[in-house]
Amino acid sequence: MRDNIRDLNVKLRGYYNYYGITFNSRRLAGYYHQIRRLLLKWLNRRGGKPTWQWERFTKLVIQWCPLLKPRIYHSYLLAKPS
Repeated sequence: MRDNIRDLNVKLRGYYNYYGITFNSRRLAGYYHQIRRLLLKWLNRRGGKPTWQWERFTKLVIQWCPLLKPRIYHSYLLAKPS
């Protein structure tokens, strides 16, 4: 589980670095929420019946092995015009 989340964090970091520009925070937050939903869906597909509820999963993601939170990496004010 930790390995999967570590690999997912690498992909999230790349996504945030590329799309983390000023005025795009709403999209980044939406992407983060979708990733969390898909991760919960993936966890519930392992085994027979769904065992992960949203509250338990949120505690896992926040405390045990956190996912990378979205943030703005690039400001349009610092961009150099060509």
